[in-house]
Amino acid sequence: MMYPENFPSHHPDLAERKVFDALKKLDAYDFDVFWNRTFAGNTKEEKDLYEIDFIIFDLREETLNNIFVIEVKGGNLKFDAAENKWSQSGREMDTSPDHQAMSCASNIIKRYKDTIEYKVPVTWLLWFPDGILDKSALPTQFNDWRVLDQVNLDDPQTAIDDAKMEQESSHNHYRGISPDEYEGTIKRDLTQSLGISTNLRTLLEEMKISIELAETHQKVFFTGLFNIPRLAVEGCAGSGKTILAKCAAEMLHEKGDKVLFLCYNLYLKARVKKELSDEVQTNDALGFMKGFIFSREPQWYSQQNLPENEMYGKLPGKFREVLQKYPVKEDEKYDALLVDEAQDMDIAWLNLFLKFIKPDGKYILFYDRKQNIFRSKFDLPISEKWTKIPLTYNYRNTKKINAFINETLDTNFTSGEVPEGEKVRIREYRTDDIGNALFRSLSELHTMGHIPLENIKIITDGAAAGWELEQYSNPTFSYELLVEDQAIDKKKVYYSSIHKFKGCESEVVILILKKPLVENEDPNVLYTQLSRAKSLLYVLEPEIKKDGV
Repeated sequence: MMYPENFPSHHPDLAERKVFDALKKLDAYDFDVFWNRTFAGNTKEEKDLYEIDFIIFDLREETLNNIFVIEVKGGNLKFDAAENKWSQSGREMDTSPDHQAMSCASNIIKRYKDTIEYKVPVTWLLWFPDGILDKSALPTQFNDWRVLDQVNLDDPQTAIDDAKMEQESSHNHYRGISPDEYEGTIKRDLTQSLGISTNLRTLLEEMKISIELAETHQKVFFTGLFNIPRLAVEGCAGSGKTILAKCAAEMLHEKGDKVLFLCYNLYLKARVKKELSDEVQTNDALGFMKGFIFSREPQWYSQQNLPENEMYGKLPGKFREVLQKYPVKEDEKYDALLVDEAQDMDIAWLNLFLKFIKPDGKYILFYDRKQNIFRSKFDLPISEKWTKIPLTYNYRNTKKINAFINETLDTNFTSGEVPEGEKVRIREYRTDDIGNALFRSLSELHTMGHIPLENIKIITDGAAAGWELEQYSNPTFSYELLVEDQAIDKKKVYYSSIHKFKGCESEVVILILKKPLVENEDPNVLYTQLSRAKSLLYVLEPEIKKDGV
């Protein structure tokens, strides 16, 4: 049987799709085939985190008698014997494919040692499905039966049988294990679910993908959640970082851990706090610093007598000073600390937060370097051993919005299973006619398109307060600055700067730029602005003056 039953329609790896379709030809009763499995090491010998393209379990003759681990490589592969180097589509490979395959097979042997040692052989194979290889010119470390190509797509069982036969003499004393033993140990490990609670299911469904897809595409994260103490999760806008952070917080809380969730944005903090269990402590990074300072020196904040925005700049330095004078108490430490929007925080902050984690606690960071719009000195604390997990799919923006971002900013983000959507609408405005430009756009969306005003947000370039959009309010559309923790009036249109709205999203976004798109000077800011829109994006840009007019 194939696990999963079908190959995801949007997955970009065409080589793995070819192999997947070929292996579906195997008898479902005789073979179990697992695609794209990610493992968190549960033995000292295993790697912390590793991924295997395909694992085949040969169950013929009512016995698990062979395990085949397959590494798939697509594109144009070449081996330079003189340099002992592999290249894939013209790019040198960091690790040779045979070493990758051998490492995967070795990890499987170590993981299931108690079950299969001296009973079931584990054989590694390489599959290059995009061409036909000259097997007489293979590197010296290769046996030709270990290497499969395009020819083997038509009859994969023959290739498996050939590999099995080549190994028979060295494994003739292996007797295999029973199907019941396989089902109760190995298969159980490979098919275990996430243990999804009602609250977690709700959070996952916010991604508008099925639980099954979440298990496939995000399993690398969930696999390492309970086993790896330091996780660094990097993903593009819309890849589900905040959703996964909330899921992780809930899962760790349900496990009995004391959990702290930190982010940078006040609006995001207010939203997350409403969505997570009350027992999960949720705060913004600067608010957390302020609270700790107050617990030690309660008069300090009021004694400064400075505006709130100026106080924010003083908090990190005072936080460090207070931590040096007053150690963190044991009852102030957490089993798990999750930090969303970590790219907005200096590495010095992230190092200080380590003091609030128990010795065996978890530290999980979620970040997107391209969204570092505050120019923070972000990096991963070098004192820790981080396991990095990339999130590669954009689940937020429609395909047309994602394509527009890629074209505008010369990026290469991949859409997940999201709608095609509508074309991004670019409108010019005169600087003395902003009110009418907004009115026309909102009339298209709300009056004619019947989109509820609560689903529309206006994002301004620069500080939102400086635009004073309230002055353009009229009997049809009333504008108001978006403030965290405020109750939303469904009859109003709210606006915000990206600095306040980052980490959040809206079905429809109207972006008002100070300069035309072609004159953009900060790609990180523009990328963050454009990627807030889930379904429809309007970009209002000032007219480009021509010939001095």
